[in-house]
Amino acid sequence: MTLIVGRVVNGQVYMLGDTALTYYGFENANPTLEGCLKQYIVSDAIAIGFAGNQPHFEEDAGRLLACDTADEIVAIAMESQRAQKDYQLMVGEIGYPNLRIIKDGQVVEAPAGFVGDPAAFEVFQTVFHAREQCADSKEMNKATLQFLRLPEPLQGDLYSHIFNSLRNVITDPLMKSVGGIVVPLCSDGGRFRYVNYADVTSDRLNPEDFGPEPKVIEFGTDVGGGYAIDFEDDVPRNGNGLNVGVYFLQGGFGVVFPDTPTRLRLPQFVRAANPAYWVLETERLLGSGLPSCFLTIDHCGIAGDELLESERWQDAHFVYQLRDDLCAFAERPDLLEQFVTGRSLAKFNVGEPEQAIDELMRFVQTQASADFARHWLEKMLASRRR
Repeated sequence: MTLIVGRVVNGQVYMLGDTALTYYGFENANPTLEGCLKQYIVSDAIAIGFAGNQPHFEEDAGRLLACDTADEIVAIAMESQRAQKDYQLMVGEIGYPNLRIIKDGQVVEAPAGFVGDPAAFEVFQTVFHAREQCADSKEMNKATLQFLRLPEPLQGDLYSHIFNSLRNVITDPLMKSVGGIVVPLCSDGGRFRYVNYADVTSDRLNPEDFGPEPKVIEFGTDVGGGYAIDFEDDVPRNGNGLNVGVYFLQGGFGVVFPDTPTRLRLPQFVRAANPAYWVLETERLLGSGLPSCFLTIDHCGIAGDELLESERWQDAHFVYQLRDDLCAFAERPDLLEQFVTGRSLAKFNVGEPEQAIDELMRFVQTQASADFARHWLEKMLASRRR
């Protein structure tokens, strides 16, 4: 089934759910994809989340997402339930004091509620009300790091409390009806938006390995079972905020939920050896790519070099432009030279020869030893003279 929990507090709307995306065994890159995206932005002010029979919801998805008002959505859901369609619906509306929850042919209005598995919700409630347990992970003998962007306006620690309570349910091995990742859909700055986050779990910790001296905790190695996931929307890449995806750093892949003719968003596997490839491939697939908080200039340089080697000039140019923080190479001059030269080569081969030559010429003038850059600068100049 699934579990989507919702709450309205002082005008702020929170709707967080799981996804049927499951990822078995971080030691390999073969995920199992099930289900679909369960929460949808209808408009800046309206969002919905469903639980239940996926094909039944799919039949109505286009109509629901075309609605102008929450009342229209409620009417369609009620009509469908009278016709024996087996799905539940949660409707959140900015400026409305309650959630609207349609279950069993009835509409219930309340500031808090859920759709999905009642047993899973009971576990959520237990964790939620035991505040001291909320940050604990069900993944025993492991440490976790989280980077949560908080939706605005801030309401204290409520969002992180809901997030971690649901995360506990998802990672509880006894809760078979929910799984995958947390999908947060909340009002944020006056409009609904999927709220990005990163979630990192360490390798398994053995208490006997620790003593009085500090020891580094290994985070995110596939051998030790650690992992790092990054959930993002496409707003930072000038998208409309409707496209979302999750990137698995150690697996070298991600999953996106592109639109379909029925408007049901199904998971699609995306191979991406590092975060630079993730942005590139999602840009190609969705039109506006998904960023990654794990992206570094090293990832851009590695991907750029590989793409130049295979003469994928436009793709190389794209990934080189993702990061411009050359200060990261301050103590690594060889890598700085390689990055600047690669970026210039990409520009040269996509029809920007003047910019490429100018950039490389300015670079070699400031470097006492830059033989690699000088070599390619001479080749560019010779090519321009021909």
